[in-house]
Amino acid sequence: MIGVIFGSMLFGYLSDSYGRRKIMLIALILCILSMVASSFTFDLLSFTIVRFFVNFFNAGTMVTLVVFTSEHYPKKHRFCLANLITWSPNFVLFAIMAYFAHDWRTLQRVSAALATPCVPILYFLSESPRFLVQCRRMVEAKAAILRMHRIDGRECNESVLDAVLAREERQHEATKGQKKYNYLHLFYTWRFVRYTTAVAISFFIVSLMNYSLLFGLDSLSGSLFMNGIMMGAFRYSMNLAISFGDMRFKWLGRKFAHFLADALAAIALLLYITMDLTGYRTELPLVANWCVLSVIGFCSLLYTTNGLAANELFPTGVRNASYSFGQVLSRIGVVLAPLLLPLSVYWGPLPYVLLLVLAVFDAFYFQFNVIETKDRPMGSKFPDEEDRIFYGKFRRGAAGRKTDVELLPRGGANAEAPGADGAPETEEKK
Repeated sequence: MIGVIFGSMLFGYLSDSYGRRKIMLIALILCILSMVASSFTFDLLSFTIVRFFVNFFNAGTMVTLVVFTSEHYPKKHRFCLANLITWSPNFVLFAIMAYFAHDWRTLQRVSAALATPCVPILYFLSESPRFLVQCRRMVEAKAAILRMHRIDGRECNESVLDAVLAREERQHEATKGQKKYNYLHLFYTWRFVRYTTAVAISFFIVSLMNYSLLFGLDSLSGSLFMNGIMMGAFRYSMNLAISFGDMRFKWLGRKFAHFLADALAAIALLLYITMDLTGYRTELPLVANWCVLSVIGFCSLLYTTNGLAANELFPTGVRNASYSFGQVLSRIGVVLAPLLLPLSVYWGPLPYVLLLVLAVFDAFYFQFNVIETKDRPMGSKFPDEEDRIFYGKFRRGAAGRKTDVELLPRGGANAEAPGADGAPETEEKK
């Protein structure tokens, strides 16, 4: 986990500075090589050292992948696609692979082999146009957008595209061009502070819930492999259900999905605690197992919602940094997770009571500190210096705020615009 923490911090910064695709390609290749190398280690020390690099580079692929894909998704399909293309099916696949592999060395090599086709696929993809615009590489951004339209078989109005890119260029000139951002910029305004803490704390709590229960799977009744398969199937069923709901119901946004997942996890934990206190946990082991597995399943929704919120709430310059910061807190939660279940020696239900309290806290803290971002274009403009915390001046009115647009608005060159602090946009009435 130390490798994941440092990898998340470093690669998040690098991808915001040098590009999503390039950094993810480097991290992916080195991760595959490290996985193969770990299968040839001969003692605990060499295994630990090589696994540090596996997790270090794996973190680079994870923190970059979510942002890279989110910046390519259409705004109406971000949440749906984020839940359709997720890690949940891999729990089923990995359990089957582990069952037939028989030893961890073979499992490592098979995992590396399955990851290898991603290298040529990633090489084929274009860099994120949003990142290219942020870096004022307008010619490359235009070429990437035209290539996407050509692959999709759609016509592209180049005059509209040129107008949008020209306006972006003028705004960059007005703000003295590109600026390098770091993790401190996640706390640049009070609004950013609320967003950053809400997403990071939620990542921490979800990882604490998810991995503390995952580490205790061997204590559940039944086969470890079957429990893993059922857990993965349930997680993905939750992802599919929320994807359908997101497309079908306008009112089902990010905040509602987050609150619903936390609420259902809290109900499952409460039921498990009640069964433990009344003695029904030993009499109804299947129900008790499903309570635990369902909490892990609901955590899948929380992960995707948090990841999407980290991308949609922040402008392009710090988008990867926001997700990386959340991943750092997430991995700290993973490190602390094994310490939770041993607390049952003091009182049997104590670990689950703590998880219940954390789930309730996460539900309400996220609700009161994050705004709804469904169906809104991602922001690309960073706040002005006048908006900085403790700057000593009042925030500028709406007339003085910089505008933002979708790279290719379907309704023409005039599109929805975000607020000056990089918050998701609201339509301006003219």
